[in-house]
Amino acid sequence: VETGSTVAARTVQVTGMTEQELTSLSPYTNYTITVTATNNAQVNATSEPSSPIMATTKIATPSPPQHIAVSTVTSSSLTVQWMPPINSNGNVKFYKVYYSSGSNAPVESAEIKNSLTYHLTGLTPYTNYSIY
Repeated sequence: VETGSTVAARTVQVTGMTEQELTSLSPYTNYTITVTATNNAQVNATSEPSSPIMATTKIATPSPPQHIAVSTVTSSSLTVQWMPPINSNGNVKFYKVYYSSGSNAPVESAEIKNSLTYHLTGLTPYTNYSIY
């Protein structure tokens, strides 16, 4: 089993079947799979491994972005910055920043592609905003 630059092996013993579902795999990960055969001819009479096949698991929801911070604050603008998720589980297409100036105010959002920062402008001067 190959995950990134770390190589780990897992053996699944199957008796009397010609297929096996592999479970507890990580999302969006490349795996190399081989199969061996064992019979009763001798103790531990196991064949050489089959030719390897490659399989990639499907993408999944990423973990949350990390280290969210606000910087460069003026009376009507601010910059939000963050680090990528620890587990992207695929390619991150965009980030979405949500912000609001209070519990009764509408929630605004911005979609950010190819960046780990967003500059919010046109904010009401000297108003507290929640960013999430």
